[in-house]
Amino acid sequence: MSAPASIAAWAISFMYCRTSLPSPQWHDATSTSTRGRNAAIDAGADIVVGHGPHYALAVEVYRGRPIFYGLGSFSFHTGHGGRRHDSWVGMMARVAAGKAGVEAAFQFVRHNDRNETYLCRLVDEADALAEVIEASRPFGTKLTPEGDTVRVGL
Repeated sequence: MSAPASIAAWAISFMYCRTSLPSPQWHDATSTSTRGRNAAIDAGADIVVGHGPHYALAVEVYRGRPIFYGLGSFSFHTGHGGRRHDSWVGMMARVAAGKAGVEAAFQFVRHNDRNETYLCRLVDEADALAEVIEASRPFGTKLTPEGDTVRVGL
């Protein structure tokens, strides 16, 4: 048993996923090093949460554990230099663990004029879903829409 798993019911690793904006690869998680994220799971993390670029990014499954590369825009209303970002879409992960193993899904979120984060209907986020599916393809991740959420095949 790894050290994190021996002292906690859950081990969650938060990692900054830096990319060089406005590089053409800003949305490509494979353009950043995956070694650290995989090492976190090898060390006992049950989930890896990536943040940095404020976009919905790829989802990877490594050794049966989810790696979410782009959860940094869950509620990101005001950007660098005080600029307001009206049209950014974020992701809210839903992860559960039990005796049967880990289950993971996500739902897209946005914010309104009062900077309140709200859950999106998946039918309204077809473009965002297509981008996440395409970005996740190099990892072989299976993403299955179910209502307004997207199940991550672990």
